[in-house]
Amino acid sequence: MTAKITQQQAEQAALAASPGNTIDHTSLQSQNGIAVYDVDFANGAGAIVNGDTGAIISTEAAGLDKGGRGGHGGGADQAALAAKATVSKADAEKAALAASPGNTVDHSRLAGDPNGIVFWDVDFANGGGVTVNAQTGAVIATEAAGTDQGGHR
Repeated sequence: MTAKITQQQAEQAALAASPGNTIDHTSLQSQNGIAVYDVDFANGAGAIVNGDTGAIISTEAAGLDKGGRGGHGGGADQAALAAKATVSKADAEKAALAASPGNTVDHSRLAGDPNGIVFWDVDFANGGGVTVNAQTGAVIATEAAGTDQGGHR
């Protein structure tokens, strides 16, 4: 997959849309046939940037990964997600590594989708990752190296 803008340009657009953040990692991926950059910030926030135009498709508040435009409440939402989760971060990472052996966990974060599903987004150092249901421990999705989509969308 190719994009018309560079990763650096996408990161600049994401930082302009969410000032004061520090970039953790960025991945190029396809969403509905469109090249997008998923820019994740160190605080758990992020932005999805159109890989052809540089337009911001969506932003995610700190600690929130809903894949929608402009999450609100950050900390309160994170606390609500944590209250629903019955699977620990450590257990989610174990399940992710079992589903995708030979990888190294880069970071994990608790998130929720619009359908009320709470999940752990476990990202690997190689750009891959696994999404684990935070209530059942079941693996929802696996992502090959370099294709991390920043969560269950």
